[in-house]
Amino acid sequence: MGALVIRAVHQRAARTVKRLYWRARAAARPVPAPKLVALTATRNEDWVLGLSLRVSLSYCNAVVVTDHGSTDRTAQIIRDAQAEFPNCPIDVRRVEHTEWREADVRQEMLERGRRLGGTHFVIVDADEVPTGNLLPQLRALALGADVGCCAALPMIATYHSPTVYRWDGLWGERSAIPWAFGDSGELCWKFSSAYQWHRRAPFNAIDKGLLVSGKERGGLFHLQFVNKSRLQSKAAWYKMMETVTYPGKRTAADLNQMYDWALREESARLDVVPQEWWAPYQQRGWLQFFRPDAPAWQLGEAIRLAAQHGHERFSGLELHGIV
Repeated sequence: MGALVIRAVHQRAARTVKRLYWRARAAARPVPAPKLVALTATRNEDWVLGLSLRVSLSYCNAVVVTDHGSTDRTAQIIRDAQAEFPNCPIDVRRVEHTEWREADVRQEMLERGRRLGGTHFVIVDADEVPTGNLLPQLRALALGADVGCCAALPMIATYHSPTVYRWDGLWGERSAIPWAFGDSGELCWKFSSAYQWHRRAPFNAIDKGLLVSGKERGGLFHLQFVNKSRLQSKAAWYKMMETVTYPGKRTAADLNQMYDWALREESARLDVVPQEWWAPYQQRGWLQFFRPDAPAWQLGEAIRLAAQHGHERFSGLELHGIV
């Protein structure tokens, strides 16, 4: 009996030693280095893609791009940028469907980024560029996002010009664009809702608020506002697309209210863009790829929708005279 007890004690001790050995091995195993991947959706944005893509390549480990049927110089711009940054791969996928399925696109980009080994992600659409004063710290800011958490940057809306921006109401201290998140398996964009648009942060992400605050600190240039005619074309196109894609979901008055807020200038407070917000990009020669006065692709699409569905289909919408 005594021999059996001694044998059992030895076996338990051996198992304990084995567990401790493997735990020590695991603890000694190097932790994988964080990998930062940018997620960029684009469509006919050759007026700014050359700038925004180069900024992402300068601080990320990889960039995932979805090209939504571009007919401009997008493909060549991506090839040129890749040649300048050969150590930062660009994973490109082109989709040809005419409908803009934003949630599907963002989900698919996330899955591609995960396959590249991404541990952290930044959401940077083609018309978004961090202010240049943040350039030296962008990587550290993004990698500071905890697992399952999403942090934002202030929206810097250059308004009808690259040299001024709005800082009032929703444009001011309350403005925030979800930008960086630490990945976890629970994060996703594809959810039960069939509505596809305007979901910036992934579902289930914990909102960690702003990474920097105060207008003197900079943030994320949202360059859709830089040209008034582009802004009008984009607002009109979105209203028309909502009308044909989700009939009855919103009235014409609701759509006018939803999409024309950016064009209301009654209480506009404009401030001068500090020189240091553009200077690093000027010094690198990247501003040659920024053409804010180029025509918007949404203009042609709005005209096409009017011809396809008839003007009566869009009765009550403020289309700013573009169709």
